[in-house]
Amino acid sequence: MELQGKKINELISISQITNETVLPVVYINGQTVNSSANKITIQQVSDKVSENMTDILSTKQDVLTAGENITIQNNVISANVPQGNFLTADNIQAGQGITVTEDSDDVIISAAEPEQSIINITSTSGTINLESNKIYKVELDGDTTFSLPSITDNTKLNQIFLQLQVNQSINLNLGTDNYMGQQPEILTGTYNIYYEYDANNEIWFAGSVTKTIFQREPSRLIWLYYPFTTYPDYLTNVTGGSYPFVIDSTTESLMSGSTSYNVSNGLSWGYLSFTTPNYNTLLEIKAYANSEQNYDFGACILSLSTDASLDGQDPTSSSYAGKIKNGTVYNNTSQLSANNPIIVFRSSGDNAQPSTAYVTLARSTTYYLHLIYKKDGSSDRNADRFYIKELSFTIPQN
Repeated sequence: MELQGKKINELISISQITNETVLPVVYINGQTVNSSANKITIQQVSDKVSENMTDILSTKQDVLTAGENITIQNNVISANVPQGNFLTADNIQAGQGITVTEDSDDVIISAAEPEQSIINITSTSGTINLESNKIYKVELDGDTTFSLPSITDNTKLNQIFLQLQVNQSINLNLGTDNYMGQQPEILTGTYNIYYEYDANNEIWFAGSVTKTIFQREPSRLIWLYYPFTTYPDYLTNVTGGSYPFVIDSTTESLMSGSTSYNVSNGLSWGYLSFTTPNYNTLLEIKAYANSEQNYDFGACILSLSTDASLDGQDPTSSSYAGKIKNGTVYNNTSQLSANNPIIVFRSSGDNAQPSTAYVTLARSTTYYLHLIYKKDGSSDRNADRFYIKELSFTIPQN
């Protein structure tokens, strides 16, 4: 069938058109694809349209830009999923308290309950600052004040836990006057101190628990007292020499000089040497001087050798009494060094009864305890003597 320049539906019904129907002049893309001399069928037109569409798509494919892992080929846009290293437990770096494990399908990251470290406070006296939500331990040998932190956010729990060891009688300020129950009585011993910040009243409360440690009676490694027959070897460098201490039955003491000086100048000087065991050791001194007040002194000097010099002056120096007078008396060995002996006991004046000094000694250390009575060269008063009633080196507890 051939169509002649009319609307198709004016010539024949649509149902009569087949692929072999001959079309009149047809233009595609401005080009004549048939003429009266060159007949064309509907099938040929369809083929030509497909050819042109292929050319168009090819042209568009050339100007399209494919992104990473994207390809355009044969008019198809494809995405390629990159193949690489998958997440495994081995290539995850876990922080503290985090564990990483894996099974056949999953990597499992889990967090353990946090462990809170105990902070060791090295100060043994003075003002000690505490921080909220911390655990501390401390041993005290001198007067101490705990300073508590200011709290700005009372919507959170604020507390402090303190493991406390008190080695001798001290003045202790817990940092608050508010208590859980009765005010704690802190004596020599072992305690747990608990602080809690009360969000309702916006103040700190403190409470204490006394801990009982099974212990023997204090083990006195050396205990020198009248008549000083125990450990006599320790008295060799005290009762001998040119300026000896003597054992006096009247005062029941180790006394400086065999007779009263009653002179302006004088010196008694001897020492004991002792090595502490691998335990905390407490040196206890009970003594007194009966002398010219603030001029003539009885003293115990602790050193690491036979040298008892203070500020470079040895006991024979005329200025040594002044060094004793103006020096600091220590109850621990924090300032002691090979070239720096320290004063651990001092007495002067009209004393009739002994006073007691305690000194905490380091473990496994050899010490020299110098017993000295030094006159300043002015005159004499009273008995003019230094009396040692008792010396002991003790392991306080197990």
